[in-house]
Amino acid sequence: MQLGVIASGTNSLAGANDVGTLAAYIDGTDPSLSFNNAGAVTVGAMSSPQLGVSTAGTFPVTLTMAGAAANPLSGITTAGAITLVSGGDLTIASGATVTGGGVALAAAGDFINQAGAN
Repeated sequence: MQLGVIASGTNSLAGANDVGTLAAYIDGTDPSLSFNNAGAVTVGAMSSPQLGVSTAGTFPVTLTMAGAAANPLSGITTAGAITLVSGGDLTIASGATVTGGGVALAAAGDFINQAGAN
């Protein structure tokens, strides 16, 4: 399963998530991402581009974003902290980046860096 997150502010997905590929763009005031995965996870690219959301009502809530997310979403980008915990292997896929104000990566299994030093 793939999970792409485009959000603003503080985001915590601390439960026992079961995601194969994760990508995120977090912006806005006090941006951060905390993510826990029960098994192995790869920081990579979504296989399909995200589509826009249009509404005439009050959902979704509009937020001021400083920039635009890549399309399709790839890697993890935020100006704030990133905490990523994997219950198995943690892979940074080729072409993916993990960019934040502070990055903490933890894996119960192997750490696999296919992206190199970026």
